[in-house]
Parts: sequence; structure tokens; C-alpha cells
Amino acid sequence: MENKLTIVLTIKGRTEFTLRWMNYMNIVSCPYKILIADGGADKDIEKNLKNKKNYASLDYEYIRYPYDLNYGIFYKKLSDVIGKVSTPYMLFADNDDFFILDSLPVYIAFLDENSDYVSCGGKTAVLSLYSNENKLLNSACGDNYIVTTENSRTSSIEFDSRVKRVCYFFRNVDSSCLWTSWYNILRTNDAKLIFDYIDRYEFKDIVGLEIYMHAGMLLRGKYKGFESVHYVRQDGTSQSTNDANSEHNIIERFLTKDIFSEIFNGLCFVDNSISGKGQDRMHRAFSWWFAMHAKSIYCAPVPSIKSYFKRLFINNRSFYISHLLRRSLMWVKNLFSYKKVYFMKMKHPLESVLIQRQKNIR
Repeated sequence: MENKLTIVLTIKGRTEFTLRWMNYMNIVSCPYKILIADGGADKDIEKNLKNKKNYASLDYEYIRYPYDLNYGIFYKKLSDVIGKVSTPYMLFADNDDFFILDSLPVYIAFLDENSDYVSCGGKTAVLSLYSNENKLLNSACGDNYIVTTENSRTSSIEFDSRVKRVCYFFRNVDSSCLWTSWYNILRTNDAKLIFDYIDRYEFKDIVGLEIYMHAGMLLRGKYKGFESVHYVRQDGTSQSTNDANSEHNIIERFLTKDIFSEIFNGLCFVDNSISGKGQDRMHRAFSWWFAMHAKSIYCAPVPSIKSYFKRLFINNRSFYISHLLRRSLMWVKNLFSYKKVYFMKMKHPLESVLIQRQKNIR
């Protein structure tokens, strides 16, 4: 299995997160090839990563790219490093997130046996790091942590129809957390085809590129989602999303930059055989997704009991009291909701790189 998968880690600054990610992978002796595409300006991390004695358990290659000054430079970095992948499967990684490696051989075996699938992964868990004073931390380590996961609807998209798969994505991407399928194991040749378009056209918006990638992959094949957790995402540390939303929300960006046309022009590059009714169905499904986002942004929701409890969590200065309240609320919610939330305990190797004074909450 080890020679079938390459992990592509793209980094820009945030040295402490990169060191944490590499330390974790070194501790668990990650058996897969790692390509590190660095678009940052930090020379210290370059020196650290070039000394492979620091991570003797890993098989990795460090590649220095021009500084990620804008999306165009970032896209070229991404396309170039994908072109260097020589294994049949690949996996995108960010330095603030983690993979549960025990799950990956099952996903690789599934793709080996099912040629009509282009993507395979599991569930996502959400990691939150806190100080003892109950402050949510945007940092690489903290005093306490919480990890939760939901029994949300499956991330599988298994229709035989290409158009139906794309339409399902647009109508369920938010409710079923399909965005995180970006971090599934992907067939390398299909991913290279998708990103070949990025060499020809520079997307003006990072969310537009994500939508194009998912929809393009779904034109190529099916997604399989297992019940096991394979991806741990840290809350509050997203770099690209925060940067994109700093000046204009997604509705304003998509309208002023005509992202709609960018996405569908890209999909025509991936598969120019879809036309007429098929295109109309995909346009309608995308319009529905767009309208739902406009509603959530411009139609303020009525304050709910959930928002009251959220304020209570934030204002409480004790992490332990806040966590007890949080667990109690989730227990009540789980009695009445089909979408249940579960608290997880991380295994020692991951926990050891998160907690600065070895405290944790289960």
C-alpha cells in the first residue's frame, strides 16, 4: 500500500503548524511519500525541513516555490506539485489538520477494486484547542482540547449518472459536509486532468476552484465515504477561507467576478460531452446552492436557544464548566435530532503534539 499513495502538503508560513504536522507524522512513522510545496517566506522552516535527520521516519521531498503572493502563484504551485506525483493515488494536506493513517489502507484497497470511483475517504472530526480560561485558540497547541464528530449523512455520491452526481453535490454539499471530500484519497490521473485546466485558466476565487474541483471529479467518477474517521480539522485556523471573506462575502465575489461562468467553463474542459438538459440540470442545482447561501447571509436568523448556550460557553471563564455544559446540551440534542454529535478521545501520538501541559478532556 505504501507505494500507491503520495501526500501533498502545501504550506505558507504558520511555521508552528508545519512543525506540529511533521512531528506527528514522524511519531506515527507515516509510510507514504510526502511532497511539501512551500510557498512561504520563512527560511527557518526551509532549513528545518531540508535536514532530513529531523524526521528520520519519513520519506519526504521539500520543494521551495515562489512566495504565494496571490492566487495565481498559489495555483501554479499546486499544479506543479501535483504533476510531480508518480503514485496512482494522492491526498491533499494542510499543515493545521491531521490524518488518521490507520484508515487509509482500507480506502486504497477500495479504489483498487472499484475503477468507477475517483475518490474515497471517511468522516471528519473537528478539533478545538482551548486555554484553561476557555479561550478558543488559533495556535498549534493549548491546555485542553475537544474533538467531535457527527453521524451526518454519508459522503458517498454513487449515482451512475455524471449529471446526477454533480447535482447531488450542489444540493447536499453543506448539509452533508461534502467540502471535506477535498481531503479524500483521489485518483492521481483524474486530479491531474482537473488541475490541468488551472494551468490554462486562473480562477479568481478559491471557493470557485474548490467547486470546480469537486464537480469535475464527479464528472469523472463516484465518491465513496466510509464511517471511519480519517481527517481531523482544527476549528478556527482556516487560512484561505478567512482571507477570501475579509473584504467581500461569497455572494458578492461570485457576482462581481462571474465565478459561475468560470466553474462551468472548467467543467466543459473536463467533459465537453454534457450539453442541453444535462447542463440545465447542473445550472439549476448550482443556482439552488447559490440562493441558499444568499439566504443565510442576508436573511438574519431568529435567535435560538442554541445561540444562547453558545454565548454561555464563550462567556464562561472555566473550560471545565463550559465543557460540562457543552456535553450536557449535546446529550439533550442527540435525543431529538437525527444528526448526532459525539465527543472523541484522540490517541496518544496526536494528543502529545496538541497539549502543552498534558491535560485533556474526553
